[in-house]
Parts: sequence; C-alpha cells; structure tokens
Amino acid sequence: MIGFLGRNDCRSSGLLFFAVAAACLFTGCSGESEKMVRKKLDVICADDLAAIIDSIAVEDLIERPYYTIVSYKQYTEGNYSRKAAVDFYFLKKVSVKVVRKYRYHASIGMWDRYYNKYVFLHDTTTGVSKK
Repeated sequence: MIGFLGRNDCRSSGLLFFAVAAACLFTGCSGESEKMVRKKLDVICADDLAAIIDSIAVEDLIERPYYTIVSYKQYTEGNYSRKAAVDFYFLKKVSVKVVRKYRYHASIGMWDRYYNKYVFLHDTTTGVSKK
C-alpha cells in the first residue's frame, strides 16, 4: 500500500520520526534483531566463500568447502556492536585456511571485513588438524 501525506501530516510525521530517532540514539537500539544480524553475517560469509573458491580448480578443492564462525562477540559501546572471526576451509592438498574477521556497524546495519589472512594448519601425529 502506498500512502501520501498531506501538508499537515508532514509536520506530525516529522516530529514522530525525530522522536523515534532520538530514542534509538539514546538507547542504542539498532532496530534489528540478533537473528537478522547473524543472518547478514552468514550471507557475507557465504559470499566470501564463493569468492575464495571461484578462482580455484575444482580438483584442488575439498569435497564441500565450508566456513566456521570461531568467535562472535557483542559490544555495548564503541563504533561496532559485534565482531566475528571466521575460518574458511577449501583446499584439498594444502593444509591452509583463510581467517577473516568482521565487525558490525550498527549505525548502517552492515558487516565490514577488516582482516584477511592465510594461515597454515598445524600438523599433528595423526595428520592435519582441522575443525
């Protein structure tokens, strides 16, 4: 449904918007549920995994490339309301993973990747340690 505001309605709706925005600013609400924030993280991780494996030959990939969220923290103060660290596993013959870290900008409702590094997995007596 599309609604239109008359001249008098604009003033009252503007005041209502200002009141809601001020309440959110002072209480720190982001307007998003934790479920939605986690879903956004899953979306960016799935996209990152697809980008990682896109340029690798199929025969060099493990049967089912995957990622694991290894840490997830929430914060009440600062520029970011959440941070997450994610490990990506994808190569068959090389014992390596990609570690990516993300932070969530609550003010704009987006995850931002700020760390990306290849890390060799440690060998154990039974073989390569994987999660």
